[in-house]
Amino acid sequence: MQAVIFDYDGVIADGFEANYLGWEKCFTEHGLSGFDRSFFRCVYGTGARNIARPILEKNNAAVSEEILLDLIRSKSQYAAEFASCITLIPGLIEFFNILHGFKLAIATGNSRIFIEQLNKHFGIDSYFDLVVGSEDVGSNRTDPKGLLIAASRLGAAPADCLVVEDAPLGVEAAKRCGMKCLALTTSKSRAALAAADLVADSYENIRLEDLTGLFRKG
Repeated sequence: MQAVIFDYDGVIADGFEANYLGWEKCFTEHGLSGFDRSFFRCVYGTGARNIARPILEKNNAAVSEEILLDLIRSKSQYAAEFASCITLIPGLIEFFNILHGFKLAIATGNSRIFIEQLNKHFGIDSYFDLVVGSEDVGSNRTDPKGLLIAASRLGAAPADCLVVEDAPLGVEAAKRCGMKCLALTTSKSRAALAAADLVADSYENIRLEDLTGLFRKG
């Protein structure tokens, strides 16, 4: 194991409420209807494009990569206004400590600028070597492009990377690019995350040997 690549929501921070409020304000400002909590719960964790695209389609609005990125940037700006709603996942700092000496990165469907602002807000920016965000990846959540970009920039082979996820689509992306995956049950059940190499209910009691052992299993 050479590097660990984290998703953000559900494995670094609980940003459900801030993201919901950010999207709500974004769609309202753009005159788009059809967004509510029920819809957001269904699509949360599938990637920002999979949230924005259906709303545009419901409103018979034009859909393009430029429009999607504009909405994602707007949402990130608005979500930052609700940063007080975001909390770190329990045990995260202790988990960082056991990973001392390994390269760490974030690969997320959120805006890179937004994530970097949050990292500074929480005082955790120094733990990460880099952040890959929506500005870097024009693809959906199951496309491994973001993970591959992170691995390449870290100078690590995909087979030597561990991905930390909380969603089935994220687990799928990790496996598609040949990476090991630790899944946390912060938002989904163990059964939904069964494709991961290791499933844990929290960061507590995860030992370094539990992680490095995944790579010895092949």
